[in-house]
Amino acid sequence: LRVAIERAEDAGLLFVAAAGNEGSDNDEQPHYPSNYEVDSIISVASTTHEGKLSSFSCFGAETVHVAAPGSQIYSTVPKDKYKYLSG
Repeated sequence: LRVAIERAEDAGLLFVAAAGNEGSDNDEQPHYPSNYEVDSIISVASTTHEGKLSSFSCFGAETVHVAAPGSQIYSTVPKDKYKYLSG
């Protein structure tokens, strides 16, 4: 996967990856693919509707770049239904 991300970077593309759902510090315990040392990777943590870090979200002052809503998101599911999901 790292090679594919590097090829995408060579083509001028960004690769956006979830920071992970283990609740750990990615600076200490790398999570992949978000921790590959490729400049075009943007690592994204999960936040709650209050803007706080989700309890399950990985984090890292050096390796996680941004955060976005990821807890209790009203989502589509099979059979024309909706459900609150996290992750």
